[in-house]
Amino acid sequence: MNIKTYIGVTIGPIVKTIENAKETGELWGSSYIFSYMMKKIIGDLIKNKDRKKRFIVPYVDDEINEDGKNIFGEGNEVGIFHDRFIFESNKEKNDFEEVCGSIKDAKSEFAKDIIKELKNTDVKVDEEKIKDYVEDFFKIYTVEVKVDLCKENIIKKVSNCIDALELREKFVSKESSNYLSIILKNKYIRQSFLAKDAYGETENGEIKKGKYPSLIKIAMSEFNLSGEYNSNEEIKKYIQSCQFKNRNKLKKYHEYVALVQVDGDSIGKVISNFKKHEEYKKFSYKLLNYSKESHKVIKEYDGFTVYAGGDDLLFIAPIVNINSENKCKNIFQLFDNLSEKFHNNFEEYIKKDVKPTISIGAAIVHNKFPLYFALEEARNLLFNKAKNFKDGDNEKNAVAFKVIKNSGESFESVLGKESDLYKNFKEMFNLVYEEEMHDDEKKSLNQIHIKVLQDKVLLNQIIYNKEMIENYFNNNFNEEIHKKDEMKKFIRTVIDFVSSNCNDQENNTREYNDMEKESYINSIYSCLKLIRFMSEKSELGQVSKKGENDDKILSKTKTNR
Repeated sequence: MNIKTYIGVTIGPIVKTIENAKETGELWGSSYIFSYMMKKIIGDLIKNKDRKKRFIVPYVDDEINEDGKNIFGEGNEVGIFHDRFIFESNKEKNDFEEVCGSIKDAKSEFAKDIIKELKNTDVKVDEEKIKDYVEDFFKIYTVEVKVDLCKENIIKKVSNCIDALELREKFVSKESSNYLSIILKNKYIRQSFLAKDAYGETENGEIKKGKYPSLIKIAMSEFNLSGEYNSNEEIKKYIQSCQFKNRNKLKKYHEYVALVQVDGDSIGKVISNFKKHEEYKKFSYKLLNYSKESHKVIKEYDGFTVYAGGDDLLFIAPIVNINSENKCKNIFQLFDNLSEKFHNNFEEYIKKDVKPTISIGAAIVHNKFPLYFALEEARNLLFNKAKNFKDGDNEKNAVAFKVIKNSGESFESVLGKESDLYKNFKEMFNLVYEEEMHDDEKKSLNQIHIKVLQDKVLLNQIIYNKEMIENYFNNNFNEEIHKKDEMKKFIRTVIDFVSSNCNDQENNTREYNDMEKESYINSIYSCLKLIRFMSEKSELGQVSKKGENDDKILSKTKTNR
């Protein structure tokens, strides 16, 4: 037998904390505090070089200095530490006692940071209450487990024990004041110790300010709005003024953002094949690398990364950004880019019965939609829809989106990322916002969607007959405007989209039951509704009756900032 002892540590309550956020800065800070704490604990532990070599989750070999400071270097910007860590224990080094001591010290230092921050506010500071609050707030559990390396998987064995500990809920018993919620507010977070840790300092010792854009500013990223405008009112006044030159380009989707949660598929199966310490560390390194690459891609697209913990991502992004710094010009291209980078990092682990991929849940909501509801929607879309997706032999590896309009109407769909349906949908999505289509063509485009929706019963009967689908479109859309090149191209794309599953039926590769047919039809119509939504005009640019005074108000607003 080859039995070794491992220590696992978990931290929380992450979900309960971030779901209370009302602003982007709060959301970022609510996540970052846990990464910050894990970094402090790990940094203290790996001052011992021997212990540093024994870490398997997360990867720390080249990422943490010997003094435990400046982890991942200055300017990392988001929390990329997992909510748990695992390393091989050495009783001669008193590792378990060292972990408990490091946790105690990290809490004490965090309480001092909170006290220092609160002294810059108008909140009355009671140092003993704050220390008690921090002690009660963080749920940090430690477990020491013996693992038979010949029969058991290290991460699986330790994680199961950690999961059992997490069931022991601990609540703040007496919370006279939520001290964390105060320093996490946008107006304080920019100059906090968290911002200093994430963004670093200038040569003059000043904290490099992080960008915590409002939801409407994220939604309108492609217009490159000045940093002077961030709130809803400021941006609304600006776009209604003569200074804003793109009013005719405003669409309904410029009022909406995608709140996106991403999680890896089949990661447990990949890890289950590991036998050696080096295999675990190599995998941890790849997770770290993917975190960094993902944040970079999201940032270049003008998205806002909340956290990037390996295969676990949370971010907010615009629906379209034609001025993106990378090849991603819309949200689905961003999904493809993230999927591609995940594939490139973990390609070597692909086997016949194991295929590591990512699934995505995206809640597309109005900029005034409450963040905590959007978070809940994104989580539900990811874990209850995308990760439960199954189409024949294909499982997971899906995108689940839900559009919640300001009117209250909502529609959703789940699409397998390797399916023809998803491929054809993306082509259709790309065409709808491209500038080559004129207003009259886009108006006719809307008529196509309305007609298709009206004939849902008929299309149900011919949905797996490509010839009949083509006849339907040729007979119903044969006016002069439909013969224009761009319209012909779009209608061809719609035909391909609606008939995406025809090949399977014609070649008898598989049979669809009634439930699968219904799901397929619902996916088609939800996608068509999203396409139609993309061509709707925004009312943001409509000038009010007192519009002639808007420029004066705007100038006054800027002067008072």
